[in-house]
Amino acid sequence: MRYIIGLGNRLRAEDAFGLDVVSKLESFSLLDTKCLLLSQLTPELVLELVDASEIIFIDACFSLENDYILA
Repeated sequence: MRYIIGLGNRLRAEDAFGLDVVSKLESFSLLDTKCLLLSQLTPELVLELVDASEIIFIDACFSLENDYILA
């Protein structure tokens, strides 16, 4: 199972980037994929992710040097 985790806070404008992207991805039929929307990572999350074959994190990051970067 693949997990796509969107991180962010809708109360802080661009910080909701991860949540917005994963919300859009949920509208597609992604096989063997589970989408999670989170405001922060917690230790308890490992219990759900322990058997994941792939984990993708999507989050915003402030930078004065780069307008946009994919890492």
